[in-house]
Amino acid sequence: MSDENIVKFPVAPDAKPAKKSNLPGLLSLAFGILSIIFFLMFINFFTAVIAIVLGAVQLSHHTKRAAAITGIAAAVISVVMSIAGWGIIFSNSHLSEATMEYFNSDGMDDYMRQIYELYGVDPDSML
Repeated sequence: MSDENIVKFPVAPDAKPAKKSNLPGLLSLAFGILSIIFFLMFINFFTAVIAIVLGAVQLSHHTKRAAAITGIAAAVISVVMSIAGWGIIFSNSHLSEATMEYFNSDGMDDYMRQIYELYGVDPDSML
């Protein structure tokens, strides 16, 4: 192929290569932080997934990786905190049952009678 068949387009003298955006990495960091803030609410799972996906998109560009790695780490930490938090809450559910048994027992009635008498309230009218 000869050079005379090649079409050459003019290039602007100040043309620069397009910058690769850091937006997915920054959004990953923002959603990672949100997922930590909401770690005891189920919304953190959605924000963590978004943070991980956006972080992976930024890591695939191979530029400005710090925000993406931090966002992914924050998302993973929030999921671990959420699982641990809900595990602790549900593992102590037997305590709430014991508390309810106490409130429903006669011992609580005696305690409330003492409180009513302390404040001069007729306990039979309240119970």
